[in-house]
This record gives sequence, C-alpha cells and structure tokens, in this order.
Amino acid sequence: MYKILIPQDIHPKAKEFLSQKGYELQVGPAFDEETLLREIPTADALIARTAVYSEKVIRAGTKLKIIARHGVGVDNLPLEQAKKQGLWVTIAKGANVTSVAEHTIALILGAAKMLSTFDSEIRSGNFAIRNKVHGVEISGKKLGLIGMGAIGSKVAEIAAHGFGMEILAYDIYKPKTLPDFVSWQNSLADVFKAADIITVHVPLTPETDNLINKNSIDTMKDGVIIVNCARGGIVNESDLAAALKSGKVKSAALDVFGKEPPEADNPLLKLSNVILTPHNAALTDEAGEAMAMSCAIAVDDVLSGRSPKFPIVQPN
Repeated sequence: MYKILIPQDIHPKAKEFLSQKGYELQVGPAFDEETLLREIPTADALIARTAVYSEKVIRAGTKLKIIARHGVGVDNLPLEQAKKQGLWVTIAKGANVTSVAEHTIALILGAAKMLSTFDSEIRSGNFAIRNKVHGVEISGKKLGLIGMGAIGSKVAEIAAHGFGMEILAYDIYKPKTLPDFVSWQNSLADVFKAADIITVHVPLTPETDNLINKNSIDTMKDGVIIVNCARGGIVNESDLAAALKSGKVKSAALDVFGKEPPEADNPLLKLSNVILTPHNAALTDEAGEAMAMSCAIAVDDVLSGRSPKFPIVQPN
C-alpha cells in the first residue's frame, strides 16, 4: 500500500478520494523539520502546502515519487533536489485563480476606501474620523499590474469590466495576445510612474525579491496604493511602512509577508492605513477543494503509472 504524507491538512473530499483508492494517508501531526524527517522516509507521495521543505527533508524521502504542490508557488520547495531524485513535482494550476483575484479586488477596494483606518478609529470611539480621512474612488483610476499570468489577467478583467479601471500591465514575459482593455507598458518604471494603484502578481525569484522598495516607491505617484497577494519578499515591508507613515503611500493591503506569521515588531502591524490578511487569499471553500483535488488526482496518476496533468519537474 502506498503512503501519502500530508503534513498540513487538506479538503476532506480529496482525502476521501485517496482513501477510496486504497492509499494510506498520514495527515500531520506537524510540519516542523524534525517531524518531517521522521515521517517522510516511508512516504511514496507528499502533498505540500505552505510549509518550507528543505533539501535535507526531501533527500530523506527515499521512496518519494511525487511532490504535489497545493497551490502554484514553489518557492518553498527545493526543486533542484527533486530533479536529482527523479521526482515528479506538480502544481494545482488554475485552482485558486478566481479566489486570489477576488481577494485582490477586495483589498484594492478596502485600501482605497481606507476601511482599516475607519474600522480601527470607530472602535476606539473616534466617529469624527469621517471628516478627517477620505477614501478614493477606484473607477477610472489607473491600475498597475505587475505580472500578467492567470491571476493578474483575472484581476485585470474584473477591474476593467467591473469598475471601469484603466489597466497598465507589465511582465517580463509578454503574453502573445492581450485584451483590448490592457495597456502594455515597456518597463516596470513606466508602471510605477503612472499607476494610482499597484498590485503584484509575480512569483518570488531573485529578480523579484525586494522589487518594491524605497527606491521604487520614490518613483511612484504621491498617494499611491500598493497591494500584494503574491509573495512577501517582493515588497520591502520596512520601506513600505515608512512610506505609509510619511503619506507617500496612501494605503496598502498585504496578504503575504516576508516572514510568516509576521513577527510582533513588524512595523506594518502598528499602522491603521494598511489591511493585513493571513496569506489566505486562496483559502476559500471552493479553491481549497479544487487545490486539494488537483493534488489528489496528480498523486493517483503518478502512483498508478500515469503522467500527471500539471508537472513543473518530471523524471528524466
């Protein structure tokens, strides 16, 4: 009987699917390195959510045949080690696109309307804040999209058709075709200079690490709004906090952080003009089920001798 290691729990429907196929499921009990090193040597498959897996952990998985990523970001996986071991690594392509795009739009709206500030102030008895701080409309505003993959494209569609925003987009990989409502920019600098609101939808790579920092923020419009539902390391949180305090950035909204959970001394935690959510843009009921089922099907495919649908690493 094949054993599937699931360090962080997944949707019941996916577990039921795998159990009915006759697989042994090891759910939890934790995802610290010591526990992983103890459990992974007997596992034939790993379903990986947000925990970070070191080369040491994957190397200890001598029976592993597949790592199924419960999502699309793979910066928490040692892909080179997976290649060395001849493993399949798959992603849950498309499973969370709608959920993350909707979350992004919600954060754009919340930041533009200064909802975090108003909520905080009224809870402390300051109803008069209504006359001191004002939000802005997003209709007609220029939305700067960094990254035009599936999620970025969905955000562009909702923002343009739902709110009448002007879409300015840049990606190092220019799509072969662009919707007529997207204005392609020649560089990141062009997006930073022109956008009223900037939203990030790129993976964390050496090229995107610290992409939004003091230098780039200084080139943006005064009163710009910044939203990040991609990866925490892309935005320099100390530089963003300073810009929020000075007013250079009107407001911001983050679903991801350089260190998760954020440490108590993270300067963003002390500011009311930033909305923070716990890296859960993709954790709607619908996306959770879709990602888990994508993983379950990929695992079953590989362990049954079939090629999985969305591999990013595969045996030679």
